[in-house]
Amino acid sequence: GTGVQARHQAKCLLDVMPLEEICCWGRNERRLDELKRDLSDLGVSITPCSDLRELIGHSQLIITTTSAKEPIIDMEWVQPGTHITAVGSDTPEKCELDPKILDRASVVVADSISQNKERGEIHQGLKLGTVKEEDILELGDIFSGNTKGRTDRDQITVVDLTGVAVQDLVIAEAVVKAKNHID
Repeated sequence: GTGVQARHQAKCLLDVMPLEEICCWGRNERRLDELKRDLSDLGVSITPCSDLRELIGHSQLIITTTSAKEPIIDMEWVQPGTHITAVGSDTPEKCELDPKILDRASVVVADSISQNKERGEIHQGLKLGTVKEEDILELGDIFSGNTKGRTDRDQITVVDLTGVAVQDLVIAEAVVKAKNHID
């Protein structure tokens, strides 16, 4: 996506991990150019991409921030070892990922299982039977160390963030602490 959320995600990502390049895709070329311009001062190469399939096939980390109501990322494009953070699907009718991606993923994480049952990618997967509720991990349990997320570098992992204010604050605090520790 090319909106406000894409800008925030790029900036936060750079606070917690070193990147050489951020590749961006959007349906609107003008907004894609605006995004590149807005992110140009981050000290990382910003590359607009027109071929989403090629972009997904070469990406290890994918953050989706669109308002799509139909899947834009096909399961067949996703390579082993890919992590996907799905942010855009925050209502019942939105869907950015092919629901089969959840079936193929080794780790599926919800910011709030009860909330994700009603909206987002997990909602779609549960409705279609491509993920079972008992296979969904909750983000807070991973942060607290009560459960493990990724255990193998070849696992496909998906985090579906539909928006939980308390977790947003905890994540922000963790990012600030990590940044201060690095500085």
